[in-house]
Amino acid sequence: VHYLGFYHILTWYGFSVWMLFVKEKDYRKGGSFFSMVAALLARASLKRLQRKIDPRRVNGGVFLGLNHTVIKSHGGADATGVAAALNLAYRLAQSGFSDKLAARVASAAALAQDTTQ
Repeated sequence: VHYLGFYHILTWYGFSVWMLFVKEKDYRKGGSFFSMVAALLARASLKRLQRKIDPRRVNGGVFLGLNHTVIKSHGGADATGVAAALNLAYRLAQSGFSDKLAARVASAAALAQDTTQ
């Protein structure tokens, strides 16, 4: 599910970049007055959407280690992507994610053991 969400974000990000490009191209071509007004009105909304779904801002894959969780930043990440991965690691550490996950795994293992007996 994590990867599907990531690709969903990439798709929308690409769409917003493409829409900005198309609208700016129409604007520079000297399209109709209404086309220019629409491009100007849509630009702010598309820029907001582009910032909101920027894949660099959701960088960081969560892996389960033997004792703790591991956050891996993607290889080609820039400073924004690395900062997002570090922020994710910090939030998970502050929330006690590793301890909560260990407790859930232990309870599921206990439940599975009870079921087999």
